[in-house]
Amino acid sequence: ILWVSSHVSWILELFAPLLLWIPRTRTVWAVALITMHLILELTSTVGWWQWLMIAALVTFLPELWAGAVIRFLRRTLRILRS
Repeated sequence: ILWVSSHVSWILELFAPLLLWIPRTRTVWAVALITMHLILELTSTVGWWQWLMIAALVTFLPELWAGAVIRFLRRTLRILRS
């Protein structure tokens, strides 16, 4: 499992600079990279790096998806503050 997951993450990172800029592959690749960074956040401790990368990758999602993520985060922050 570790061998496969490390190679999949290597492939995702290797082709990200190219495939994030192609409109047909952008959404799928961004979701795959966000998923990879969420899994890395759950399995390792590297500070804020994973969250920074997720925030950067949200900009590659369609506008409606990015808006939904922002609304979810705002609601979550409001709940946490109260």
